[in-house]
Amino acid sequence: MELNGELALSYYRPLKTVTAQHGFRLVQHIETGALFAEKRLPLRNAGVFRTLKEHPVPGTPRICELVEDGETLVVIEEYLAGDTLSELLDERGAFPEEEATALTLALAKIVQELYHRTPAVAHRNICPSHLILSPDHVLKLVSFQDAELILPPQAGTDISGTDTSGIYSGVQKDIHDIGELLKILLTGGTAAASEQTSSEQKLCVRANYMQTPAAQTRRKTSRSLAAFITKCTKQDSSDCFKNIDELVAELQSIRLCSEEKSNPTEQISGANKESRTAAQEPST
Repeated sequence: MELNGELALSYYRPLKTVTAQHGFRLVQHIETGALFAEKRLPLRNAGVFRTLKEHPVPGTPRICELVEDGETLVVIEEYLAGDTLSELLDERGAFPEEEATALTLALAKIVQELYHRTPAVAHRNICPSHLILSPDHVLKLVSFQDAELILPPQAGTDISGTDTSGIYSGVQKDIHDIGELLKILLTGGTAAASEQTSSEQKLCVRANYMQTPAAQTRRKTSRSLAAFITKCTKQDSSDCFKNIDELVAELQSIRLCSEEKSNPTEQISGANKESRTAAQEPST
């Protein structure tokens, strides 16, 4: 380790080991008292973390120090307080549809920003335990140790970013994981558990929906989200989202339609008010 690297790390006092994996421990800046996360990763991660340090992405931890120590990369990054979505799922179970959609859209916009950097970054391991909801209800994407820089298409890879052998590339892997995350939030379990409960949920839909116009609206919204999830997770590149911008646009449209349909009373009241106002105006 070079002298400059040793000097930079000397400002951080170790507090406790969070997890032995990736050498993740909590450290404190000796002058400011601020808390940071220290991780020790393979040197091959240097390109990803250097990109994140030079081109910060909102919704991800700010990278403060990068120090090479032999074949190890020491990363000092912003410590983010809050609960992981995995912890919240354990406590609460399934999320309401509106909240699950909002969180998934927030995640998709973070990923969109990652792809708009140069070079772009694919996270490649999006899951509930790698998403933190802060005390002020802001979603953060963490744990970039499996991330990779997105390179120009190579032989054996089609334009959608899916390897022709059937293995997801970085771009399509993140799109797939976004769909899986939404499914997990809506079902309150793992991807496998959501598959097991899907038949029971269909029975509940048949029994409880089709009762009122409002219930029919919820059913239509659920169908839209189901179609969205399917489009994210299909391996056939001709049927899935081609890029993150297309995904974000569709999810925003679904959420907007859901918000408009969930407030029919307000829309009717507004229309009635306009009618009464027009009726009261003197004719000329």
